[in-house]
Amino acid sequence: MKWLRLFRRICGKLMMFERFRGDTPLCPAGHLPLKGGDYAVVSEAANRERLQSGGEGDASQSPPLRGRCLARQRGVFPGIATLAIATITLLSLIPAAHADRISFVVPSAIIYPGQTVGDTALLEKPFTIRAEAAGQYARTPDQVAGKVARRTLLPGKPILINAVTEPSLVKRGVPAPLVYAAGGLTITAMGTPLEPGSAGDFIKARNIDSGLVVSGTVLSDGSIQVGMQ
Repeated sequence: MKWLRLFRRICGKLMMFERFRGDTPLCPAGHLPLKGGDYAVVSEAANRERLQSGGEGDASQSPPLRGRCLARQRGVFPGIATLAIATITLLSLIPAAHADRISFVVPSAIIYPGQTVGDTALLEKPFTIRAEAAGQYARTPDQVAGKVARRTLLPGKPILINAVTEPSLVKRGVPAPLVYAAGGLTITAMGTPLEPGSAGDFIKARNIDSGLVVSGTVLSDGSIQVGMQ
């Protein structure tokens, strides 16, 4: 998600700043630059007076800091980085907490478009997925067995319900019986389907004898039931 990537990027910047914070002479937001710098300047004359009076000079010692940001000394930035890492970890676990372990039907070998899905070519494999998204995939073999693949089905991958269709009982260009029935009258003729169709599909076909285009419903026996034109 975009907001999660943005949050991770901000936290990365904080961690990078924390890593190199020791090389920065001034606190970025602690104070304005001090006159003379962050370090107290000890003059040579004052140092000589201390030596003459029996005191120790400061030549070999680093002068005290005057403008260091207290946040660095007290470890505020390490705390921010730790909190950011913990927040990212918790956010990454939120989707998994709402996911379920569900088994789906998967092909054991690649199935190309137009091929029939057989029972022996199917396996069951568990996946972690949200329950509301599971309905678009086949969970039992009878949902896809005997149907024709509309797209390439990859082995080990769940099968979308709309990726398979019923096998075509009539094919385009292959003659099929045209049946007209009204009361006790039944008329049969041969027609050429203008499109493929499965049982229950409403398709168009051309009457071979008259040349007229009629519409009808594909029946389970492969014939086309038409109405009077």
